[in-house]
Amino acid sequence: MLAVMSLVSCKTWDFVNPDVCIMIMDDSGNNLLDPDAEVNILSNNITVDYDGQTHSLLRTRDSGPARWQGLRIEPYSSSNNSPVLKFGEFKTTSGSSSYRGEVFTINWGDGTSDEVQFDLYVRGTHNVIEKIWLNGELQSDDSLVVTIVK
Repeated sequence: MLAVMSLVSCKTWDFVNPDVCIMIMDDSGNNLLDPDAEVNILSNNITVDYDGQTHSLLRTRDSGPARWQGLRIEPYSSSNNSPVLKFGEFKTTSGSSSYRGEVFTINWGDGTSDEVQFDLYVRGTHNVIEKIWLNGELQSDDSLVVTIVK
């Protein structure tokens, strides 16, 4: 009986640890993180200010178990190799971590910056809520992907 009760009481839903995904384009739609692009921002000192800390751009990802990954350049997805900025690996499980109104500032290394705000939390037992704003304007109410035009 005790074993059955512990199985019932420990039921939680686990989710992937999402990143905020940032695509950086110019007015013509060129990816400014592409090393082969004629114009890119890869030589800029790009940082993110979040939760009282400054995160520098990492060039590699920690391949260990899911954990905080900071700011890095990675392919958008396994099927799309277009480079994007990714920030985080924010842990989200039902009844656990909740990110509401989280704000970070991207410093582009050229004297300009952008403010990103996001919500990431679980409603109920398995409904993941993801919203993202750029400089105060809602960009998506169903993902943590934002495109910035520089």
